[in-house]
Amino acid sequence: MNDAKLKILFLSIEYPPETGGGGIGSYVACITPALVKRGHEVHILSYVLGQSDRNYIVEGVYIHRRGEMKPLWLRYILRYFVRFATIDRICTGFLNLIEYHRLGINFDVIEYPDWKAEGLFFTLLHKKPLVAHLHTPLSLIAKYDGIRMGPDCIIASFLEQFALSRADVILSPSLLLIKELKLCNRDKTVIIPHAIDVLNDLQSVFYTEPVILFLAHIQRLKAPEVLIEAFRIIKKCIPQAKILFVGNNTTSYYFEHIKELTDSIDGCEFLGYIPRDKLLPIFSRIRVLAMPSRFENFPMAAIETMAAGRPVVVTSMSGIAELINQKGGGIVVPPSNPKALSQALIPFLLDVSYADRIGIQAKMIVKNQLNPDIIVLQKERVYNQAISNFVRGSNNKK
Repeated sequence: MNDAKLKILFLSIEYPPETGGGGIGSYVACITPALVKRGHEVHILSYVLGQSDRNYIVEGVYIHRRGEMKPLWLRYILRYFVRFATIDRICTGFLNLIEYHRLGINFDVIEYPDWKAEGLFFTLLHKKPLVAHLHTPLSLIAKYDGIRMGPDCIIASFLEQFALSRADVILSPSLLLIKELKLCNRDKTVIIPHAIDVLNDLQSVFYTEPVILFLAHIQRLKAPEVLIEAFRIIKKCIPQAKILFVGNNTTSYYFEHIKELTDSIDGCEFLGYIPRDKLLPIFSRIRVLAMPSRFENFPMAAIETMAAGRPVVVTSMSGIAELINQKGGGIVVPPSNPKALSQALIPFLLDVSYADRIGIQAKMIVKNQLNPDIIVLQKERVYNQAISNFVRGSNNKK
């Protein structure tokens, strides 16, 4: 393996705390400091229209936030048009490219997510080695969220897939997503799970009440209504059970629908979005995480909960299900099955010793399998593979 120190650029709209409301931001925030510890120079370019321009350093990582646009009338016009998914992706990709050139840094490799096609114009020029990181592209969100793909979404999805296909390496945290997208190029596709640090100094599970955590956006893809139906079953045998719903509501009408479903049930608490660095008190309160999603790539919420020493219950349509089936740390249930979900949750809520035992198991899995110091070595190999593929591709064009 080549041990040369690299200059690495991450394109990431999401980066906590200002724009870190999803798994992309959490992934970038976890892996970049580990790369710095290995001696690499790491930069993050986060372009969000309307965001204040500033440069600063966190844990040795260079953060470049961009979003100011003058004249103001142009910003307002763009804000209107980026409501359309296609224009949003074109603008995001183009403005990222402009800000990249303004940085004036000769990067060795550039990593970008599939979501929003942030690397679109970088792939068109293809002047640097490129790594596309799979999270969950628009096509799969639409499929499992029940969204009808109109012309705008179809074109936007095509742009995401185009940016993905042009990368030198496609990186996925789970086999599930590769199968869903039917990616079969073994020379170009690599599986590396997300990394997370173990969370210490938490209240012991033994001091918790029978509280379930739902940590995700309130949207159909995440299936909160399945958990609510399971909770009705749970309440019959554990009247004191509670659910904490933590996450943004992506659409007001769906959120209101979910709130209506809980109106007749005691013990449901909606806390809204909580920044990642403020989640420790939440983890201290809960006994188990429920993730009834219709589809999840490799959910950061699940591994963060495991890192806190709490068991998790996920569906078989989650990329982390394979790890849990092999190593433990939780239970895997079928999707859209409230009865199976309730049966998996009840033992954790009734038996705190059992929840503690599986929680410790979950924490050890994170420590041994998802430690950033371990994952970063695999990331280095991916970056060097991308550089080799880029050089080989460039030579073939000559």
